[in-house]
Amino acid sequence: MELNDKMNLIEIEKINFKFNNNFIEINIDDLIIKKGEICIVKGNSGAGKSTLMEVIFRELNGLPQIPFISIENLILNKKSEVSAIFQKSELQILAFSVREELLLKYAFDGMNRKERKEIGEKIKNKFNLEVVYERDPRKLSTGQMKKIITIANMGIDKKLVLMDEPLSYLDDENANLMKNWIIELSKDGYGFLICTHSNDFDDYANIEIMLDNEIPKYNHYNSNITKIAQDISLNSISGHFGYKNYWKKFINKPIKEKGIYVIEGTNGSGKTCLLETLAGVTKEIDGKIRIKSKKIGFLHQNPSYVFSKDTIKNEFNGDDIPEYFTQLIHKSPFQLSEGQQKLLGIELILKSNYVCLLDEPFQNLDEKLLNYAINLLMAHADYRLIFITINRNILKNKIQKIAENIINLEEKN
Repeated sequence: MELNDKMNLIEIEKINFKFNNNFIEINIDDLIIKKGEICIVKGNSGAGKSTLMEVIFRELNGLPQIPFISIENLILNKKSEVSAIFQKSELQILAFSVREELLLKYAFDGMNRKERKEIGEKIKNKFNLEVVYERDPRKLSTGQMKKIITIANMGIDKKLVLMDEPLSYLDDENANLMKNWIIELSKDGYGFLICTHSNDFDDYANIEIMLDNEIPKYNHYNSNITKIAQDISLNSISGHFGYKNYWKKFINKPIKEKGIYVIEGTNGSGKTCLLETLAGVTKEIDGKIRIKSKKIGFLHQNPSYVFSKDTIKNEFNGDDIPEYFTQLIHKSPFQLSEGQQKLLGIELILKSNYVCLLDEPFQNLDEKLLNYAINLLMAHADYRLIFITINRNILKNKIQKIAENIINLEEKN
């Protein structure tokens, strides 16, 4: 190992820890990330990517380690200040406007107001933030929040950046914008450790770490599907959504009593707002929505909102456990990876609801879990009315064959 090299941003001599009741073990030896390098950490959902990143971040910042893991060796040297962007971006928001959030780090660094304003204008123009610049970031879409937090947490002197699924929830345009910016920053000497299941950074990575832990086997979804009576009547949806007059979308589609409807659109186009209106969470709507069914399930982008029990087994209340979760039944659902939580949320919503509203259900799923989830939805499509939101064309291409209809919020209907 090239210790004390001025180009080194982090030197990891050894990391060895276990989690998930010692079922999964992570071993990293002799890893150095230099200035300008991109290190990607890949692996299946639940393989330990996010856990590895959090262990490194906590150790570098002198924070207590995660309580449910067993660390045997942890030897590393921090050669640079570190910033991190986690999957749940909303937890990192500090300010009450996008402008303040983006300029907070410059204020802490002692920059005067005039200089901050000039930098803010450059950032606003570079990343197309004119519409949201004075808005509360907490009221933006998840994709918009992700974009803001990523920009805001690229510190002035923090040259090492840890990122957990940095492109998740971003539409194609914003994903390309942020990916190109990360590559641009690497050329300026920033180093990145990026945990991802996607292939977006494969062509730019200097180092690749593959976590190939054995995940519980799963080949089939449960075929014992509860056939819930079709007691719904949606004649059409006519909605008017948006923030002030920034945009207006009208939807007027005939809805059948069963099948899969895909709602697509860019970040901030109103996909989540539409599902929340159907779920009765928000009343900001013009037009008519009539739903007779009382069995309506809404899967939020943060799937943990639907969990209420201490173990996965108890979440199913004595019903058959899907094959994927049979080896995880005594684990808390809150200890699952983001992708595993997504899959569990889908299973729970489909299990007992006729109208199923799934907001970005495919985000953070690896390829195997994605195919599993699509097959699961197909199996329920004859007995459920399912609405799914998506923002990436790669996902649209995978599911458009099974969709009854695709509602594009960017088009006038």
